[in-house]
Amino acid sequence: MPMPSGNPVSSVSEEFLKELEHYGPVTAIKVHKSLIIVGYGPILKIFNRDGNDELIFSQQIFKRNKIHSIAVNNDRIAIAGARSFAVLEPLKQGYAVQERAINEWIVAVEFLNNDTILVLTSHNEVLEIDIADCENFRMLSKYHCNEKSILYSGSIRVINDNVVYVSAGTVMDGVLIWDLRRKEILHNLRDHEGSIFGVKINASGKFIISCSDDRSVKLYSFDGTLLASGWGHGSRIWSLEFLSVSDQSVKIFSCGEDCAVRLWEYHGEHTLRQLMLFDHHHSGKHIWSGDVDTNSGIFVTGGADGKVRAEALKEEPTMTISLEEIAAQAEVDVLTKELIRSFGILNLPGITLVVTTKGRLFLHHENVGRWSRLSIDSLAEHEIAHYTLFKTVCELNAFIVCNNDGDMHVIGFDSKCQVYHVARKNPLPGPKKIINMLVSSSTGHGRVFVLLNSPILSEPMDLVTFVKTGDRLEPDLSQCLQKTDPRTFIPTSFHVDWKNHLVFVGSRHANFAVYEITPEQTLLPKVSKKLCNGDTITSLSLVDGEEGRSIVLVTLRDGFYILMETCIGHKLQSKIILKNKISRNIEGGFMKSNQLILYGFRSSCFYLWNETKQIEIAKDFCKGGHRHWEVSVHINPLQLHFSYLTQGCLRISTLESSWNSINQGLLVEGTHGREIRDVALHQESENSACCLFVSASEDARIKVGKLYKDGKMSYQWTMNNHISGLQRVAFLNGDFLASSAANEELLIWKLTRLRNEIVVINEVNRVQVAGEHPDLRVMDFASKETSSGFWIAAAYSNSIVKIFFFNKEDLQLQEKACIPYGSVCILNIHLLSFGTQDFVMTGTSDGNLTIWDLSSLIQCNLAPPHEPIVKQQVHQSGVKAVLPFFNEFGAYTVVTGGDDNSLISSQVSYESGKLELVTTAFVERAASATIVSISRAADNQVLVTSVDQIVRVWDTRLLSLNCICAKYTTVADTGCSDTTIIDGRRVGVVAGAGVSVFTWDDTKSFMSSF
Repeated sequence: MPMPSGNPVSSVSEEFLKELEHYGPVTAIKVHKSLIIVGYGPILKIFNRDGNDELIFSQQIFKRNKIHSIAVNNDRIAIAGARSFAVLEPLKQGYAVQERAINEWIVAVEFLNNDTILVLTSHNEVLEIDIADCENFRMLSKYHCNEKSILYSGSIRVINDNVVYVSAGTVMDGVLIWDLRRKEILHNLRDHEGSIFGVKINASGKFIISCSDDRSVKLYSFDGTLLASGWGHGSRIWSLEFLSVSDQSVKIFSCGEDCAVRLWEYHGEHTLRQLMLFDHHHSGKHIWSGDVDTNSGIFVTGGADGKVRAEALKEEPTMTISLEEIAAQAEVDVLTKELIRSFGILNLPGITLVVTTKGRLFLHHENVGRWSRLSIDSLAEHEIAHYTLFKTVCELNAFIVCNNDGDMHVIGFDSKCQVYHVARKNPLPGPKKIINMLVSSSTGHGRVFVLLNSPILSEPMDLVTFVKTGDRLEPDLSQCLQKTDPRTFIPTSFHVDWKNHLVFVGSRHANFAVYEITPEQTLLPKVSKKLCNGDTITSLSLVDGEEGRSIVLVTLRDGFYILMETCIGHKLQSKIILKNKISRNIEGGFMKSNQLILYGFRSSCFYLWNETKQIEIAKDFCKGGHRHWEVSVHINPLQLHFSYLTQGCLRISTLESSWNSINQGLLVEGTHGREIRDVALHQESENSACCLFVSASEDARIKVGKLYKDGKMSYQWTMNNHISGLQRVAFLNGDFLASSAANEELLIWKLTRLRNEIVVINEVNRVQVAGEHPDLRVMDFASKETSSGFWIAAAYSNSIVKIFFFNKEDLQLQEKACIPYGSVCILNIHLLSFGTQDFVMTGTSDGNLTIWDLSSLIQCNLAPPHEPIVKQQVHQSGVKAVLPFFNEFGAYTVVTGGDDNSLISSQVSYESGKLELVTTAFVERAASATIVSISRAADNQVLVTSVDQIVRVWDTRLLSLNCICAKYTTVADTGCSDTTIIDGRRVGVVAGAGVSVFTWDDTKSFMSSF
């Protein structure tokens, strides 16, 4: 490929930089037999579709261009993108791949036979190329139909060697269908409006499908007749495929900009019927590519978020049954006014129990496959009819029923699935009015805890304990829990950490209480607080626990989830270590393999969601929230039984991954769905095999995870605290982080490390905005740590510098000073220190570096002077990137890059009470586009990124600038970078529309200057 014109350092010693891993938009996908072939930018990845979805091939095929088309014939794969194409046999040992190019933009590639490929260009021409000789390809013919419209999309359908059809999706002229051999147009389909983004002919040549800018999917017969249209996508449709074609119907797959996958069916009507909807299938915007396998009924999608997702098209196991059908199977009659009142499912024995309003019990065992009536000698049906409260204890295979007096019955199943019954009478005197029963279990300790609540304000909550004795649960202790405020504290969920003898109770309005189990009969709350301005606490579960410390997951109905840390010491203390909110109702959650799984209602469905991986695992279209529903959770393998009453019938749906329970169909984890604005790395320890990795994106989200030595990334949390696109993110130290964005948002976060290698993050403070409608952007910030906290300097887009102090102990953030600059935007800010002298330096859109003295503020808490001590123009226009670091001369080397494409090295020195800024090196044409980021590559090296997608390493020794390396990165909209050392290896991250991870040997030095 030719070098970009006018840039002498676009390709220098490229071997110096080695790309370890890349995450970015998925531009092409092909499913072929047992293989899933993915065009991941210029990289070709191949997964073996087995139980583990093993990655069996990964290699960068094109130097710069992205793969947009994939074709397969036997063991050969043809790929194309932009002007490049290649043919390879990736599973053949020692096969060398050669990138080839033509002078036209390639729209599609297809095999005519094993030795010939057809290439469709953007000018509606098809090139026939002989590929029999791997070393020397020959063009055999060039075909066109005398209509050289500019194509946006297209495909080639080979019926046989003599019958080949070309589908051409034009920019403005509709769809052209033409015969390759006869070189004539068969149809010009103009039913769409706007550009055509996809067009395909099915394998038998009977049908045509197309999609366009008008957001519709259209189905044609091959004679050009429009059969049906499908509407439903919220924005542009990028890809579509035939899912199946039969005499009875045609099924179609489509995906697009709205991140939704839709399956359509044609049955003879003029409108395509939507069969299935997978909305929110990817993050951010755009599912760029997708493919289906008609034989096995799967589809695979790739998005702008870098995720590759696979789904098997199968109906979720469901059962809908009426009481009449249950009674018929049990060979009994339905009684007058008898209805289903309660129900529950036990996972391991596969047992479903139904309780009717007449007190009758019906049992379904999956091994038997039918319903039967369950009779318990010591438990009369008329008595059960008064036991209106019902709970399922999945972990210990039991059901518990309770009446208004607090009397309980346990209906359990032993290890041989035999039924047993245990009764527990309320020993407390006086009438009761129990209206709510909550259950918590401790499987490891063989205990079940039941919390009973009465609406009588003077009545405490009853805590009843059952202990597993042999194969049975037997009643044990009974204690009272005093309510914090009987008028407002109405328990909705609770959990017992038996190891630490703690009881956690959640209530409405996000009220939370902690009790310590002691020998006393009545327990008082040790902690009582309102967690947030939220709704009902729907579930509590133990995430991590050790002696003296409990980490509890709290979920709230309005979308909050919280991790609470409770420590037992001189005084029991409980604090929030993570709080986040998603745009869904949450009814419960739990941790599985260090991944947070949530479930609840969203719009018209009940969902199962992996919050860690940001994917929806499964959902049931239940038409929204229901008054009476139950959930039974099975962790290994992950399976959730969702049951509810609808129109008098019991419906049971099993929610699980359609792919497998290991990766839930997520073949590549990906990253943000929008452009990444900043990244930050923090080395955990010298010998650690990973470092903390934080990315901030235009999608207003911060992702927190780990970056490993081999370049692989794994995210743990996606935080939604910001409301606008991010600008900067940086570690203050190993325990604190800061982030900034528009709307004057500057947030301080605290990190907490759990035992299971999970690092959690929580917002502890933010800068308070002055006006009602904040419209400023916090462009950058810098920090200096002291023994008690951090001095933070923030640059605002209205040419103001603000200085804050954040106290590490009380987590308070105070504004200490405000320094005006002028009328231009401040783009960068840094804090410099010479002993006891402290300075703040800014880079602005007028090309200046400006320095103020902050010593009086930091040392004596006195207002700093507004007049700068240095103001010097170093660039013609904006200073887009600044990196200061201490050099061997006892001064700061300051490397800057700007809108003028130049790179400048300056020295800031402080001697005899005088600060001086001197330019020491100037490279006018250091890039062919704006330099946007500079990071420390080594002691005497800096890593520089620019909009031209070239990553360069410069040597800064002797106060000079010499280009060591220049290499193209496939990350578009390149905008940020950071570097660190992981287990002795230097690692750099370059991000924008994707993320690339590089490494290099810092012992090399090539003094190749201009």
